[in-house]
Amino acid sequence: MNRLKQQDTHNPRILIVDDSTMIRNALKRELVALGFEAIATDDGHQALALAAQDHFDLIITDIEMPRMDGFELCEQLKHNPATQAIPVVVLSSHDSDEAIERGFKAGAAAFITKTNARQELRARIEDVLNRALFLRERLVLVVDDSKLVLSIARKGLAQAGFKVATAENGARA
Repeated sequence: MNRLKQQDTHNPRILIVDDSTMIRNALKRELVALGFEAIATDDGHQALALAAQDHFDLIITDIEMPRMDGFELCEQLKHNPATQAIPVVVLSSHDSDEAIERGFKAGAAAFITKTNARQELRARIEDVLNRALFLRERLVLVVDDSKLVLSIARKGLAQAGFKVATAENGARA
């Protein structure tokens, strides 16, 4: 957390999304002890609303939850311009190659199994937050006369976490 503390004046805010009260409370205690600010909810729909109205540096989500699973939550976060730059870590008891691949396809920045959470959580969170901070500090200028190309490039780079500016020609750039 060295780089995070040096460059950011606030404790990183993490949203925990898990339908298990026991896991939510344990994660929250662990994250607060590590110096993070942690907010918890048990529902993907509520997580979407919280992420849209408040600032979070990271979201940790379970996969299996009622009403909206963690994959759908991740996909919806990544399709919303207001929340697409928030990195998502999937924390699940599902550790099959299929589940891990589906998590990354949905836009997750990392996948941690609950059995490995104790050993991996801190390092993975710090890594994801540092990468997100690095990207947020980078502004990419995309120049093209095609509105379609500008749109695709802007969306892809923004989803990856970059700040993006566009221009339709060199003079405007």
